[in-house]
Amino acid sequence: MIKSRQSVGSKNGKLWTCDEEVSPEVLAKVQAIKLLVRWLMGMKNNQSKSANSTLRLLSAMLVSEGDLTEQKKISKSDMSRLRLAAGSAIMKLAQEPCYHDIITPEQFQLCGLVINDECYQVRQNFAMKLHMSLVKLLLPLEYLAVFALCAKDPVKERRAHARQCLLKNISVRREYIKQNVMAHEKLVSLLPEYVVPYMVHLLAHDPDFTKPQDFEQLRDIKECLWFMLEVLMTKNENNSHAFLRKMVENIKQTKDAQAPDDPKANEKLYIVCDVALFVIVNKSTACHLESPKDPVLPTKFYTPPDKDFINDKEYLSSEARTVLLTGKPKPAAVLGAVNKPLSVAGRRPYTRHPTSETGSNVSVNSETSSPVGNRARDVGMEVSETGASENEENPIILKTETGKKEVISEAGQVGAKKRGVASAGSENDGASDSSTATPPVPNKPRRGRPPKSLAAGAGGVSGAEKEGAAVAGRGRKRAAPAQDSTTSPTVEPITIKIPKPQKDTEVKRAAPQRQIDLQR
Repeated sequence: MIKSRQSVGSKNGKLWTCDEEVSPEVLAKVQAIKLLVRWLMGMKNNQSKSANSTLRLLSAMLVSEGDLTEQKKISKSDMSRLRLAAGSAIMKLAQEPCYHDIITPEQFQLCGLVINDECYQVRQNFAMKLHMSLVKLLLPLEYLAVFALCAKDPVKERRAHARQCLLKNISVRREYIKQNVMAHEKLVSLLPEYVVPYMVHLLAHDPDFTKPQDFEQLRDIKECLWFMLEVLMTKNENNSHAFLRKMVENIKQTKDAQAPDDPKANEKLYIVCDVALFVIVNKSTACHLESPKDPVLPTKFYTPPDKDFINDKEYLSSEARTVLLTGKPKPAAVLGAVNKPLSVAGRRPYTRHPTSETGSNVSVNSETSSPVGNRARDVGMEVSETGASENEENPIILKTETGKKEVISEAGQVGAKKRGVASAGSENDGASDSSTATPPVPNKPRRGRPPKSLAAGAGGVSGAEKEGAAVAGRGRKRAAPAQDSTTSPTVEPITIKIPKPQKDTEVKRAAPQRQIDLQR
């Protein structure tokens, strides 16, 4: 009756319907499965091998997702009912020791995966039945590992419920060990830490774990491991953290008993072990201590350790460890981008247009004087660094007796790097010429602060040229031989033609000159 299919289910597309809408045929199949399990539980032996055939039938129902005939005549809601009945039946049979021993690792994995069913009601009902059987100590410890798969549940409430179930079951087992002296002889089946070998094996055979080096799949494995280890490692009782680390290290020295000769299966097992070690080491500082006891591994899932086999290989790459630690891949190297030119506009001293200059962004390295053609435009602008107005640094145009314009400015002395020396040389060379001769138009000054050597040279020449200021007692007095031997032919016509207002401008330019020197 369980294998046959006579009626066609409704094609409403729902994964779950209320009991009134379930077809009578599916309800009969569910009751037949329960009857078969009760009959086996009453026998409490497997002399007739009936339990083996029953387990094979239930496993086939889970593999086919509830459609044994595979004719697609059954509705999705009916398939969900049958999957829940099959998983619950295997879990019920596992409560009897004689049937638990014949349940294969593959059948255990099929049963555990029901907690990740696509139907919410199936996951909910299966988790409730699993919790009730574990909290009463009716199920073996390995079924506690099934709750680790709840870390992948998309519903937050289901994950929270599974965590509460873990907390309750672990506390019940710890309390039972404390109150019962005889329980110390059965620590392998009662101690909550012994759930780790079953959990590692279950995750290594997770159908979703197909690419061992895929970061997303490794992150899911880590979440499942931490879902269980977080509760186990809440307290470091009896140095349990070191015990967990030693247990996982021992697993790496064995092989998968389910497929001992399959290199891919063993590699997946070792990768899960490395992820578990990574989680334990990063969450505990006491795990490196000496383990109080040597852990015992279940022979149903792991082969005995081979003395000639030493597995000291690390199966997690450095990038995978970075992803597991931070949740993000390792950032790409930026060495290649260091030498690339900047895409934003940088400083261009020779190509910048005068219209783009501003007075508010003047810095120590870019403090310059305006070109001759733009000096009248910059008179009203302020310099933020020195605190002085640009009117004090801009040139003052004066008319000489011959009607020619002579430009004498502080900005021309400080801003020009090369013009100071060149102009001084040209004036000394042309000392024999008439004072009314028009000086050549200087080249466009180089933008930027002049070097100290050039600035000092320019200052010395200008001081010699301005003898009138020295004679009047303003500024520092120059030595008499320097005035007589070098500058006497050229100073006389200049001092005669400097009007009175020009001397006042020297007082104004003295303060900015000292201020600029201090800023250097």
